Amino acid sequence: MVVLHLISAAPTLALKKGIFSTPMDEALIPTASFPKNKRSSLMETGPFQSYCSPYRNAEQTAHWLEIPSSCTNALADCSYGTWGGMPLKTIADQHPTDYQKWLQQSDFIPSQGESLFHVQQRAIQWIHTLTTHDFPSQKTIMAITHPAIIKGLLCEVLQCPLSPNFPVDIAPLTVSSLTHRRKWRIHQVSTPLL
Repeated sequence: MVVLHLISAAPTLALKKGIFSTPMDEALIPTASFPKNKRSSLMETGPFQSYCSPYRNAEQTAHWLEIPSSCTNALADCSYGTWGGMPLKTIADQHPTDYQKWLQQSDFIPSQGESLFHVQQRAIQWIHTLTTHDFPSQKTIMAITHPAIIKGLLCEVLQCPLSPNFPVDIAPLTVSSLTHRRKWRIHQVSTPLL
């Protein structure tokens, strides 16, 4: 059985201020170190492999959790292109039609960015590599990533259409877990790490 723990990276100041993210946004890491008893329960399954989004807040989250990770672009957050670093309100005011499309259509591409559909396809390609014949059949994987990736994978497992309004919230510093025995199944969703 393959167990995949999808850890939602720590929040950023941009997230708290309603600003489209960029790869360089700093994480708002809790001041206390991650409790050892929580860490051991997360990793109780024994040896594991770990991967991380190349976004700074994900890398900082991996460091805080003391999970050495290999970065992979497959786990990167959605690229918002020229919208990155701009307040949502500014985009809504200056580009109301595009903003509404972004809120409603998973295939809408912000200026020089990528669509949620593309983000999901990246994540699906990556998750399929975890169950190939080259990969051990008994494995635990940690992946520090972002809500867009986690929601895209949940939609894939549930076989439901991807929607910007997918009715599941993925909070920062939570874990969502999938298991694989012949097919992927959802084990838990957005369980707080703390």
